[in-house]
Parts: sequence; structure tokens; C-alpha cells
Amino acid sequence: MLSRAVQQFDKIYVQAFADGKLRADPTLDETGGGAVDPAIARLIEIGRALQARDEAIAAGEVLPAQQNPQVSAEILTHTVQFNSPDAASFDAALSGVRATPGVRGLAVTSTAIGGQSVMSVSFSGSLSDLATALSQRGYTVRQGESAIAISR
Repeated sequence: MLSRAVQQFDKIYVQAFADGKLRADPTLDETGGGAVDPAIARLIEIGRALQARDEAIAAGEVLPAQQNPQVSAEILTHTVQFNSPDAASFDAALSGVRATPGVRGLAVTSTAIGGQSVMSVSFSGSLSDLATALSQRGYTVRQGESAIAISR
């Protein structure tokens, strides 16, 4: 019964292909002539490079410190306190910080609508670098030893 079902499906797909309702996937072309999406091609290239690097490290050919020379700044997590009198200003502060060059991500650690909220910001640089970047985006910045406070 399974064999008959497979034959029926094959017949349906062959007819659909002949009618032009289906077309071949160009990425499955064995001759290599298929067009691959550039983003997918880049991911494949990165994956192969990482695999080659890992194999070289395992073989002792590359020292771990040489693994990723293009990374110039260490990603650090900094605490940022901000005024959040209402939901709109809360969202605006998150969006503004998120859009700051060098910010890799953020997480809200304390929400206080009508008061002071706190976020943890992953940034490629020091606390003073983050303070400078935020002030360039129009924030008034007060920097302490281990945190900064921002306002507009």
C-alpha cells in the first residue's frame, strides 16, 4: 500500500512539473550552476571558516588568542539608570540607548514607571566610552564609578 501511495505522489509531482506548476530548486543543481541567496552563501562561508579555525586550533596550528583578530573592543555590561515618568519615556529611553553605536544589547533590570528605572547595557567599550556615546546622542549623562544616569 505504501508503494502504491509513493507511486501516486510521484505521478502527481511529475504532472505538476510538466504543467509548469512546480519548478526545480536551483540550489540543488549538482553542476554548481544554481543561484544561492547571498546571505545564505555568506553564512556558509562563515561556518566553513569557523570550522577550519577550530580544526587548526585542535591541531595546534593556531593559538586561541589569534582566533578572532577583527574584534577590537571587549563587550562589557554596564548599568544605566534613567527617568521613566511614563511608558512613552520608558520606551524612548530603551530605543535611544539600543540605537547607540557600540551597544550590543540591553536588558531592563528594574522598571519604575513614575520614577527611576535601570537597564543593563552590553557595550563594546568602557563605561566612559558608553557615557560619551550616549552624550553624543543628546543625553545628559552623570557618570559614577560603576554606573551612569541619563536624562533628556
